[in-house]
Amino acid sequence: MKHSRVLPLILLLLVVSISACAGKDTEVLPSGDGIAVRSFQSDFGDVYSGESASITLVAENRGDFTASNVKAKLIRSGSFTKTTATEIDGSDLGIPLGDTYASDAFFWELDAPTILQDRSEEVQAEVSYDYESSAVSTVHFVPNDVLRETGLGAYPDASSSSRSPIFIDVVANQPVQVREAGDMSVRFTVILVNKGGGKVESLSPIASDNKKGDCTEAFGCIDNITVRGLGPGCTGFSEVGDSSNGIVEGVKLIQGKEGRKSFEATYTIADDSVSTSCQLQVTAEYRYKLLSPIESLMVLKAD
Repeated sequence: MKHSRVLPLILLLLVVSISACAGKDTEVLPSGDGIAVRSFQSDFGDVYSGESASITLVAENRGDFTASNVKAKLIRSGSFTKTTATEIDGSDLGIPLGDTYASDAFFWELDAPTILQDRSEEVQAEVSYDYESSAVSTVHFVPNDVLRETGLGAYPDASSSSRSPIFIDVVANQPVQVREAGDMSVRFTVILVNKGGGKVESLSPIASDNKKGDCTEAFGCIDNITVRGLGPGCTGFSEVGDSSNGIVEGVKLIQGKEGRKSFEATYTIADDSVSTSCQLQVTAEYRYKLLSPIESLMVLKAD
């Protein structure tokens, strides 16, 4: 009774074959959070010469901020002729609600070229959007006698960053030893790391004769960094760097990957016998661009 084993095997091969021939659905898994390309696919894997095919890109926001000014642009279309706009404006994508992501779909219609023999053509898109990153770090102010009792280990230097393609770390020399009441200067460094799968750019054009902070070009530039104190322990917080309003313009990411900026803030200590703490919030603004996977379409010679 060998047929009882052969029939299930044939059915399994048919299922696998049919699944492989179905419309392709590729996905970019982001290494950072923000907008992700959930799918980039064609309506058919094959298209005949002279016929039309449509490409659909679905983008969704997986981060902690609203993505605004969202656009999708077809940057590679091979020999296809585009019958719709190359760049398409999308809608703002809000923050996730539980496991539900705000998403938008973009469509392009393509006419296949006239060919003499079958060949493969590649199509790719780019998604761009305005976004933010934020991090919070706690700075501790501790009287000397208290510090001797507790030790340095009781005041770890740690910060938490938002789900965004640009990761922020805030590093401060702490705990700050309080010797007397009055103004105290605290130096800290903001480190920005591109952990997304794309590239960061300035929100506005930048040139060598129109610098913005450390930036001489739009690529790899964080537009603004805002530093402010949170909570009642930060009432004495003031003057960050050269900016009285806590805003620093133009921070350059080396090769688009990592950048850092050092600041000096002033705190007013009212009581030098009591430990206190202040939470620093650092927010960065920028534009981010992410590539879709490459979709390969087989163009078949018309009969």
